[in-house]
Amino acid sequence: MWPLFCSSTPLNSLVDFIFHKISVILTTSNLNRNHIALILMWKSFFLYTRGEQRGIIVLLILIMIVLVVRFSMPYWASRNLNSQEVDEDFVKQVHELNAQLVEQNEIESIDSFFYFNPNKVTNDQLKALGFSNYQRKSFLGYRSKVKNFSSDTDLLKVYGIDSAFFAKLQGYIVLDKSIKSLATNDESIPKKSTEEIQWVNFNKQNADFWDENIASDSIRLKIRQMVVQNYITKSLPLQKIQDYTDEELLSWIVKNSKPRFKDNTKDANLPFKSIELNTADTAQLCHLKGIGSKLSLRIVNFRNSLGGFYHVLQLSEVYGISDELFDNLRNQVTVDKIHMQKLRPQSLSIEEISKHPYINYYQAKELKNLYRKNKTPSAADIIQLKSISENDWEKLKYYLIMSE
Repeated sequence: MWPLFCSSTPLNSLVDFIFHKISVILTTSNLNRNHIALILMWKSFFLYTRGEQRGIIVLLILIMIVLVVRFSMPYWASRNLNSQEVDEDFVKQVHELNAQLVEQNEIESIDSFFYFNPNKVTNDQLKALGFSNYQRKSFLGYRSKVKNFSSDTDLLKVYGIDSAFFAKLQGYIVLDKSIKSLATNDESIPKKSTEEIQWVNFNKQNADFWDENIASDSIRLKIRQMVVQNYITKSLPLQKIQDYTDEELLSWIVKNSKPRFKDNTKDANLPFKSIELNTADTAQLCHLKGIGSKLSLRIVNFRNSLGGFYHVLQLSEVYGISDELFDNLRNQVTVDKIHMQKLRPQSLSIEEISKHPYINYYQAKELKNLYRKNKTPSAADIIQLKSISENDWEKLKYYLIMSE
C-alpha cells in the first residue's frame, strides 16, 4: 500500500489537498511560523522515491548517534578520571630509582677509561671504554683494512668517532712500545694492560707485523721466506718477541719450523721468489697456494680494468679472495707501480671512464669536463670536484695524469 501511495498520481493530488487543508487550519491556530514550516516540510518527504526516503532516514539516525556520543563523552571521561587513584608513593619511588641509575651511569662512565694501545686493543676492551657497536666495527675495520694507528689523531679518521669522544680518550692512548716507558713512570696504568700475555701465531701474521717487529731487512726477508715455506710449530708471547734481537728471533723460528709440504724439503735452501702482480699471467698466479684458474683469471681481469695495482691490499678486493686467503698471499706477491697504466680522460668518453672500478658515472662526467679544459690538472683541481671525496682521491690519484 505504501509503494502504491508514493507512486500513484491521483493519490499525490489527494496528499496535496490534505496538506493544503492542514496549512489553512494551522495558520488560524496559535502555532508560530517555525512549527508550521516544520510540519509542511514533511509534505515533500512523501513525494520522494522509496530509496531517497531510506537515505534521509539513515542520515537522520547517524546525526542522532553523533549528537548522543558528543554530549555523553564528557560524562564518561570525568567518571573514568574520578575512578583512578594515583599512588603517589609509587611515583616517588620511581623518580628516586631513576635518579640513582643516572648517577650510577655517570660514575661508571667516568671510571671506565683506562690506558690502551689502539693497534692492539680488543673488541671487549673497546666496549669497556664506551665504544658503541658501530664505533667498534668501524675502528676494527679501519685498523685491519686501512692501516695501523701511528698517532693518536688517527682515531679521528675512523667513522663514528667525533672530536668530543676523542677528547675523552686522548689522555689514555698509548702507542706501540712507548707503553713500556709509560708503565715505569705512571703507576696509575692498570696492571692488566701491561701484564696480559698476548701469544703470537707466526703462521697467521701479515707483512705489517714483520715490518713492525724486525728492523733488519735481510732477516725480515729470510723469516718471511721461512713462514711461507715452513710451518712454525710453536708460538711466542709478543713481549718476548720484542725483547729478542732479530738474529735470536730468526734462530728460534728456524729451530721450531718444519716443511709445510713434502716436496718443499728439496727447495728449502732456494731464495724466496715473489710474484709481481702487474706483470704476472694466469699461469704464474696459479702457482700461488689457494689460487686456481678461476681466481687467477679474476685477478688479471680486475688488474686490467684498474690499469694495474698500486698496493698489495688491492688483491683483497678481488671477488672470491677471503681475508684468510689474502693473509696467506700478501707475503708471496709484490707490486711494481712502473707497470701501471694511467687514464687519459680527455681522449675517452664518459662511458669509458665510468668503466673504471673506482669511478662512477657522475665522477666520470666531472673528470671529463675538467680534463677537457686542462689536459694536466693539478691534484687540488681534482680534489675540488664535488663528486670526489677524500677516500675516492686516495685511490684515484694513482690512475690520473696530473701536473706536479
